[in-house]
Amino acid sequence: MEGIENEHIAKYIDHLKYEKRCSEHTSRSYSTDLMECEDYLRTNYQIGLGDKGLKHHLIRSWIVDLTKRGIAARSVNRKISSLNGFYKFLRIRNLTTENPMKKISQLKTPERLPSFFSESDLMEAKMPIYNEGEMFEMLRDRLIINLFYNTGMRKSELLNLRDTDFDKSRLEVRILGKGNKERIVPISPSLLQAIEEYKQYRNEKAAEWESPSNHLLLSNTGKKLDPRTVYAIVKKYTSPLPSSDKKSPHVLRHSFATHLLNNGADINAIKELLGHASLAATQIYTHNSIERLIGIYKDTHPREH
Repeated sequence: MEGIENEHIAKYIDHLKYEKRCSEHTSRSYSTDLMECEDYLRTNYQIGLGDKGLKHHLIRSWIVDLTKRGIAARSVNRKISSLNGFYKFLRIRNLTTENPMKKISQLKTPERLPSFFSESDLMEAKMPIYNEGEMFEMLRDRLIINLFYNTGMRKSELLNLRDTDFDKSRLEVRILGKGNKERIVPISPSLLQAIEEYKQYRNEKAAEWESPSNHLLLSNTGKKLDPRTVYAIVKKYTSPLPSSDKKSPHVLRHSFATHLLNNGADINAIKELLGHASLAATQIYTHNSIERLIGIYKDTHPREH
């Protein structure tokens, strides 16, 4: 891979991009983490990742250095995960027999409950005012919000949607998630109607564009939307909502899961809808549900009055 001198790291990043088909953002994050560790080891100990004789205490010294520089425990743990994945790859490919990560543990982190918007906030929320002639942008932006909240999909999943991913007759959308895993999520008739209305305006504008992208959601010039634009659209829409300090696509995903759970959905079904690999990732939403139950108890139980 261009720009990476360590052959083992280059092979691993190529594996992520071309075999596991990870997103550009994910591949770049892994590459950044590994190269940061590589530079530290080369500078301080004249040894690199994947080299024979690299011991766990040298990697641990890098982790200590990160914490001394004020890097958050969650960020450090992500870097540790990157190294674990790297050494797992090397051992599977028989590129090394050593694994200095065997004695490296994740740092303890404070439990952080996911932020979410209240149901009433999202039901009463209004789209920002658009200027005359911005019907395409308005329909697209409204559709982005509805897709996030109605399906719980991730930002990267939304950006990669194509028209062919939707089954009108079955009211379903096929989502390509992490690790190239597909899942089917139901959609409502009203969401399908919003998609068709947006597509009508998009297709009319396509006559003005040169080589438009075949993705569902496009920019004003017919290009695939970039993550920053989607983030800005969500923030613009959710800024007035008081029920969460955070304003991001992922908060809409959290809201989708929390509201399903609060309204009686089975947690295993929510796991499948979100595309989680394990139930442990989904169970964090039960904490929000428990908080809601505590509130209901305090408001309604006779002994509390």
